[in-house]
Amino acid sequence: MRRRLRTAFLGVVAFVALIWGAVDIVGIPWRNMASLLVQVTIAVMALIAAAAGLTTLWVFIRRRGRD
Repeated sequence: MRRRLRTAFLGVVAFVALIWGAVDIVGIPWRNMASLLVQVTIAVMALIAAAAGLTTLWVFIRRRGRD
């Protein structure tokens, strides 16, 4: 459990470091970074929803085939 928490913490720290680098070093405005973060979040949620829908359909088809 402790190892998982450490891994998650290091992942978040790396993410923040990447955003800081993009804003500070490269010069991308914070507003653009926030917009990109929202777009990526929506895309990931859509991907998860599509995968859940396909998995549900697959399970339904498999169960129907057994009967």
